[in-house]
Amino acid sequence: MKFQNLFVQSLLILCALFISQNLLASELQSYIDKGDIKVSVELDSDKFVPREQVQATLEIVSKYPLKDEIVLPYLDVDNGIVKSDEQGVLRSSKMVEGERWYSQSTKIYVYPMQQGRSVLPSFDVAVTLLDDKTSVSGVIKTPEAGFDVTASSSAQEYVAGSEASFTVTGASEEELKSGDAVTLTYVLSVKDSHTMLLPEFKPAEISGAERYVKPLQKENQYNRLSKSNTAILTQEVTYIFPKEGRFTVPSQTVQWWDTESKSMKTLELDQQVFVVGTPSLLSSLPKLDQIWVYALLSVIALLWAVKLAFNKITRVPRLTSKQNKVPISKLFLNAVKHKEYDKAINLARELSQVKGVELESFPLWQEMLEQTYSKSNKGLPMSRRWNC
Repeated sequence: MKFQNLFVQSLLILCALFISQNLLASELQSYIDKGDIKVSVELDSDKFVPREQVQATLEIVSKYPLKDEIVLPYLDVDNGIVKSDEQGVLRSSKMVEGERWYSQSTKIYVYPMQQGRSVLPSFDVAVTLLDDKTSVSGVIKTPEAGFDVTASSSAQEYVAGSEASFTVTGASEEELKSGDAVTLTYVLSVKDSHTMLLPEFKPAEISGAERYVKPLQKENQYNRLSKSNTAILTQEVTYIFPKEGRFTVPSQTVQWWDTESKSMKTLELDQQVFVVGTPSLLSSLPKLDQIWVYALLSVIALLWAVKLAFNKITRVPRLTSKQNKVPISKLFLNAVKHKEYDKAINLARELSQVKGVELESFPLWQEMLEQTYSKSNKGLPMSRRWNC
């Protein structure tokens, strides 16, 4: 008998709760029908790429004060990640046509992972109105918000955000010795993104050096002034150089979809060179400087080759005379005959070296010199001959 009474009481309580909820819902529905309370969901755009942040603004406005803050239910978007706003709910009021309206708003962030049509589904939001010291509670249903996700121009893995940077620190200016270690800290920062979307960083391996990688660190930093989240990835890598030599960390790149310009860009770190031990002068220079050194040496070699070629060309007349086998004595006599004393003197000197005679012993030599110095136009007496 007692069990039957308990069952009847429980059933009555459930019926009362169901009836009261329907009454409350019907009471709030009357406010909704009159337009005294409204709900909207607005997207910052309708076209995105995978991994790009979709910002949805949920706002409830009412002619009556709202008692409690908006509480979002669990939301699920196919092939996407949903995150709520770190800032929470914003309360405000404004005058519209002489009437004061009360507002609550919050943001929902969706990160689609695949291309196609995506929809932020409709969901219920519990609200309580304060109407003349009487509270009216119920739920209001939000509209759906759809958007298109198109493939990006890159087939590689990338990050998406309004700003991005990729940096490395830790390179030492001091000379390195065998057994020394260098710790490099890589930092990837992406604004309007989330740590769940950051790629896994793969530090480069260096031939001949030992590598130790610390655990990867990811952090979300919310800026209350700009009302934006920045995802930060930090990776520390230590390289130990057991012997002398030249060690190179290759350049590294990250693809970045710029949500402001709607274009794919590349964040790149230049290669780093570590010289361990006493380096040669050339190997210690940066790669660009080494290129200039090689270029300078090439220019010097080219100029030297041109000089040798020029010297060879200037000797062509003499070589030609030898190749034609014209006797020097004949050339000498021909120069004397035509009163070309400068040329005759040069040929006489060459002839003296060939035959091993002293020119000063011949009277004709002194007369030729006098004729040359006095710039006389008179010819030599034909009766006097050079014994060639």
